[in-house]
Amino acid sequence: MCVSDYGNCLIKTDIRRIKVESIETDLNIIFVKHKNQIKTLGYSPCMIAHTPDYIVCKDRVATANPRLSTSKGCRLWFVLIKKGNEQFHYIRCLLYLAKEENHFPKSICFRTVKERLKTILE
Repeated sequence: MCVSDYGNCLIKTDIRRIKVESIETDLNIIFVKHKNQIKTLGYSPCMIAHTPDYIVCKDRVATANPRLSTSKGCRLWFVLIKKGNEQFHYIRCLLYLAKEENHFPKSICFRTVKERLKTILE
């Protein structure tokens, strides 16, 4: 099973806004975790919505600098796009701090994810 990473292109403004020094390294670590879960289980346990071709997921991200646990770190929304049975594309769509969670209700998050995905899928 192959999982392709699209990097941080859709969340560059989020990364600048949250100002966490280690966030790019932290996101690479979480990608490896998700990739291993997909290879082992065939899906991501943090899935919150899905269609036959898309899986929307939300996960908690611990940070190294400043050192924050998953409950106080960041929230990452990402989409897995299925290409056949053996290939997924992993796309980071939204990133915010745990303390900002009240400003990001699910409806806003889904809308933001959809708008950001349109920029690369059209």
